[in-house]
Amino acid sequence: MEDDIQTTSLNTLFKTKDIGEAAFLVSLDFLLLRLERINNTNKFYFVFKDKEKCELNIRKYWNNSIQVTPRKYFEAYKSLKARIFAEEEK
Repeated sequence: MEDDIQTTSLNTLFKTKDIGEAAFLVSLDFLLLRLERINNTNKFYFVFKDKEKCELNIRKYWNNSIQVTPRKYFEAYKSLKARIFAEEEK
């Protein structure tokens, strides 16, 4: 996985600060590459591969034109929160 992160062009990465968007993408099985801390704060970007597909699905998310299983979304949300708290302790 580390090789995937290093060889992925920055132009193909999708970043969001919105945990709701990130949980939605994770629930659609998009690969979360990493969390990026924003300027030494306790805020993070969620970084995903395949910017074009992520942007397309995020538009569908905001237009309410796509659905995910509520349980899968909730599990993704909880998992992301746990990762944020683990990163904050570093």
